[in-house]
Amino acid sequence: MSELGVLGARDRYALALTTEGKREIMGACTCGYSTDPEKNCNGTHNVVKAVKADLAEKLEAAGFPHAAEFVRNN
Repeated sequence: MSELGVLGARDRYALALTTEGKREIMGACTCGYSTDPEKNCNGTHNVVKAVKADLAEKLEAAGFPHAAEFVRNN
């Protein structure tokens, strides 16, 4: 398990948001999640990834494995 695996979802969101300001612009966004007005990559995909992981985990725990798999893959 990675170091981030022990963090809660809220902590992962905060980590993605606080490290974003320290990062250099990485070029054109290819994932489509960028919040940058010029559509440069600003790390928003890390927040989306954390939210999806948290949601899939909660769906799995609530007994919805098919929904969890859909969230992970889409």
